[in-house]
Order: sequence, then structure tokens, then C-alpha cells
Amino acid sequence: MPCIKQLEYYYHSNQLKNLANDTGLEIITSKNVFKGVTFSINVDEPVQVDLTIKQVKNIGGTIFSEPDDAFWGGRTASFADPENNVWEVAFNPDSTFDERGAMLTI
Repeated sequence: MPCIKQLEYYYHSNQLKNLANDTGLEIITSKNVFKGVTFSINVDEPVQVDLTIKQVKNIGGTIFSEPDDAFWGGRTASFADPENNVWEVAFNPDSTFDERGAMLTI
């Protein structure tokens, strides 16, 4: 996630506007917009979902859904980052990871 100072630089130096012009997309300045994308943090143990959400709360983050057991046997929760991107924290008992931490199965 880019740091706020970088985002401020891009915004104020017209770099962001130039990038948006290249894509043909508009810059949305409202934070109360669903961007159509969610990010996911996949953890190794169900308790890590709870611990991650606790950390987000401790720094004043916005929680969208509290940790909860899912019908499929996992545990999930969701929150917003400072740019109002939606993040899911998920434990999937059927997932496996490689030595780098990359998910191998879904």
C-alpha cells in the first residue's frame, strides 16, 4: 500500500491526474465509494483473524464485519484501510501455502 505522503505528492503534482487521463477513468474523491475490488489477507489459524481485526481496531480502523465462523468451516472478517479499500481477513481450513507464504489452494 503506498504511503500517504506519496499519494499526496502524486495528487498535488498532477501525476495522479496524468495517470487517470491515460486510463480514461475519473478520479473519485469521495471515500464512501465501493471500488468493486476487495483484498484478502489469508491466515494460517482462525485466531489470527481475530488478532488482525483487534490490531485494526487498536489503530482506529473501520471494521465492516467482526470475526465470524463461516458456513464452509473457515473464519472471516473485513475492514477498510485509510483509502477505504475493503480488506477481508480469512482462515480457510483447506488452504495450503508454500515456503514464501503464497496460497497454493483455495
